[in-house]
Amino acid sequence: MGRNLDASSAPRTARRRLGAPLLAAGLLAGLVLAYLGYEARSSARPNLALLVVVAIVTLGLLAAGVGVLRASADLEAAHAELEGDYRHAYRLFAVVGTLLLALLAARSWVVPASFGEFGHYRGTAPKDAQKARVPQHQGRKACVKCHELQVEDHAKDAHHTVECEDCHGAAPEHVLIDATKQNIERQTSREGCLVCHRQLNARPGAFPQVSWRDHYGRVGVKDERIECIKCHDPHRPLFLDKPIAEARLHPLLQRCRDCHLGQMDEKAERPSSHPATFDCAYCHAKLTLHAGESPHAAVSCTTCHPFHKESAYAGRIVRNTDPRFCLLCHAKTDFSSTKAKAIEWPGHLEDVKAASKDEETPCTKCHGMHTGKERP
Repeated sequence: MGRNLDASSAPRTARRRLGAPLLAAGLLAGLVLAYLGYEARSSARPNLALLVVVAIVTLGLLAAGVGVLRASADLEAAHAELEGDYRHAYRLFAVVGTLLLALLAARSWVVPASFGEFGHYRGTAPKDAQKARVPQHQGRKACVKCHELQVEDHAKDAHHTVECEDCHGAAPEHVLIDATKQNIERQTSREGCLVCHRQLNARPGAFPQVSWRDHYGRVGVKDERIECIKCHDPHRPLFLDKPIAEARLHPLLQRCRDCHLGQMDEKAERPSSHPATFDCAYCHAKLTLHAGESPHAAVSCTTCHPFHKESAYAGRIVRNTDPRFCLLCHAKTDFSSTKAKAIEWPGHLEDVKAASKDEETPCTKCHGMHTGKERP
């Protein structure tokens, strides 16, 4: 009896040795099939023939491996009394292997094709977010369609770097649905302007800042309820007659507030030990001499010639001739009692048109900007 058992153990061992590699090869072919399936999803022209061949090979190897192991298990049943029975382990491995292949196949279909383009993220996530959310800010191009004149004015003045929606708020409903006044901000209050222009020590000195009470006192506005837009057009606050980008380059002007916190008086006397800085009189001695004797003596040069810093060495300075710029101080209004000569507008304009063929005659053609006197 012992000899018979020994004789039958050789084919049983051979089948067991053959079945295990076949099953392992089948599992490996299953992994290859899952990988090829994942690649096929992200490919414009998947190789279906290769997928079919690998699938057939996978099934064949798995079937052969399971068959060989089952045949080996039948032989082992005859020796169950003499040897341990491990047939339950084969079924366990088969179940685990099947589940693993199923999970890998499911993963190849569930994981998006764009996964991994930018690390462990979906490459199409930004596009998906764009489709799911309506953009709030529409951009300046959307405003041009209906507000061409305002955008043109805005592009040439001091606010040219400010986006429309910085003041008017996000405008998806206004642009995309219904262009009504109710679904967009129309900023008219003084506080709206002071969000950017309030005098703060934390802001750079080159940034336009005002102490609004001092400013009202300087231009003769007695009623503190008056809003900034009574004099300044938000789209063209300084009424520049050319875009700032086209204004002449000028050496850097250092103003007191560029270095001294809260110092707004550009006429303050400098100590004898003060470091030398660029001054208007260096190049424009005659003009500054005459300006000191004119009604404009108390006005700093940069009030009428706005300076916009562009670098640590230079900026753009504007020689403005637009009549509306002069009217910021000289317009006759019912809320201003400035000491400056008040001009009836547009009545004065009509008088100029009657006396001149040029309807766009600037104030400086008749009035000296630096002397404040009428030209001969």
